[in-house]
Amino acid sequence: MKGSNWRYKIGTDMFSFIPITVLLVVFGGVSVWLYIKDNGIVLFTGFLTALVLCIAVYNVYRCLFVKLLIGEDGFYLRTKPGNGKYYDYTEITEAWESEGKSANGVVNYYLNYKTADGNTVKFPFNAAQSESAEYLLSRINNTGDADNGETY
Repeated sequence: MKGSNWRYKIGTDMFSFIPITVLLVVFGGVSVWLYIKDNGIVLFTGFLTALVLCIAVYNVYRCLFVKLLIGEDGFYLRTKPGNGKYYDYTEITEAWESEGKSANGVVNYYLNYKTADGNTVKFPFNAAQSESAEYLLSRINNTGDADNGETY
């Protein structure tokens, strides 16, 4: 991974832990209370607690390992532990932004780019990170330098 001074970071943020933590505390607390009261419905609430715990673990995994770090001369993409790759902007032949609606009507945004060897990569981001995506697209497509932005 070249450099350690990144202008932007695209990935899951810590605010996504708030709702899942609240759910985990509520379902876990109800499950413990029902277990103490020796109520049979504890199996159902225990299942819900386990499901919410799995979602929380997945959320932690995405926050720690799935990142797109954007710098001056290139960017670093990591989608799982140990597979990160640094790309110079010259290695990317084209890049574009796309969006689509999920089954529940939520709009999802994606950064897409094609490498020199023909591989196309699609990376999700949220609307709050659109400035970072625009900067990356402008650097790849040489449409000028975006605003200065913050350094991470």
